[in-house]
Amino acid sequence: MLRILLLHPREWRDRRAGADERYLYEVFRRIAAKGHLVAWVASAPRRLAGGTAKRVEIVEGIQLAHLGWPVFYRQMARLLLPRLKGPGGALAGFDVLVEGVSGKPLRLGGAVEGPATPIVFRASRRLRPSNDPPGPFIAVSDEVKRALTARGVPASHIVRAPFGADAGEWDRTAERVLAVLENQTAV
Repeated sequence: MLRILLLHPREWRDRRAGADERYLYEVFRRIAAKGHLVAWVASAPRRLAGGTAKRVEIVEGIQLAHLGWPVFYRQMARLLLPRLKGPGGALAGFDVLVEGVSGKPLRLGGAVEGPATPIVFRASRRLRPSNDPPGPFIAVSDEVKRALTARGVPASHIVRAPFGADAGEWDRTAERVLAVLENQTAV
């Protein structure tokens, strides 16, 4: 069983959710259905303010943890991760960390000790590979793959896992993402 920590500013039920959140939901609910543990950390949807949603819940096999208001998500995630690392930290309970990147990444550099894999929906000009890449980049389209190579990411570090148009395509995309994540833990 693979234990996956997924970071993305929104979850799929947020009223502002779009294609990125739909992609992550379709892929990771399939991975969770195969018996893997998936924990998704997102900002709190606005409905939390009214008390209609829980801060931590399990939906379709995905454990959701809401991390404060959307405007503070990036700062809170960067503060949270260093506190969770180390042998006794909560990150030790996960095999791999996945970040959904919609433009500007969180810059996880020294915040995690294990494998970190970005799933890139849009590549910002600020996205730069480090000398020690966090792992392969998962690009959701050929356009994103070209943008990543233009920013210096070696093509050999990019795996394309496209959006699905039907259940069969989503299953194949989930299999491709899972294969990348399992390969990360084998290193």
